[in-house]
Amino acid sequence: MRSTPDAAHWQRVRRLLESALEQAPDEQRAFVDKACGDDPALKSELESLIRHGEAPDFLSEGAPWDASDALLLLRTTNLEGERLGAWRIEERIAIGGMGAVYRPARTRCGLHVAGAGAG
Repeated sequence: MRSTPDAAHWQRVRRLLESALEQAPDEQRAFVDKACGDDPALKSELESLIRHGEAPDFLSEGAPWDASDALLLLRTTNLEGERLGAWRIEERIAIGGMGAVYRPARTRCGLHVAGAGAG
């Protein structure tokens, strides 16, 4: 049964990973082979971490869409007067980065859910 890695294990992994990443890419495999010796679990861990480090950083690549396009769509789309089941959208209350907020009213009884006149 394999035991849970302790702090010393992770410190070793960190040291070896830092050393491996200092190597030229074509020398990393030989470094890992030598550093891990006959510990296949350690070798697998290091190889996985190295591969992960090669993946592009999604934060440095930017958004796949332009946020200004989404905001423009929110500003130009107005659902006031539309009906959703037994509800009528009466007024747009706010627009933000995550969407728009509307005040609905129940069409059968005139119940207002939020905003002025709620009740």
